[in-house]
Amino acid sequence: MSPEKQRIVIAKELGAKWWASGKWAVLMFGKPANPLFVQVESPDGFNQRLDVPNYPESLDAMYIAEEALAWYPSHERDEYYEILEEIVMRDIETCYGNRKQSVMHAKAGQRAEAFVKVRGKWEDGQWAT
Repeated sequence: MSPEKQRIVIAKELGAKWWASGKWAVLMFGKPANPLFVQVESPDGFNQRLDVPNYPESLDAMYIAEEALAWYPSHERDEYYEILEEIVMRDIETCYGNRKQSVMHAKAGQRAEAFVKVRGKWEDGQWAT
């Protein structure tokens, strides 16, 4: 699954909604009068992104996403960390001695992949980069 698709999935899971505005579609947090996050797409293929959290590349953005897990059922939080551990161990260059310590050092892309997978939105056969 591409990092761009992961960004949209995570944003939607964190409450972003699509709003129709004439021929434009806008994905945002908040209300149309005061957007905090905007993804604009037009029918002619023009896309514009403003203040988009780059979840697969930013640990800061992923920490915010991970904080949202506090509101999810405990089995999903546990599953998130199990999936994250599997991803970290798959990507052995991030291994720091033991499994638990390695998870603490997971990269933003690994955390984004785990988040999308635990929410059941991962497109099979496509791995994060």
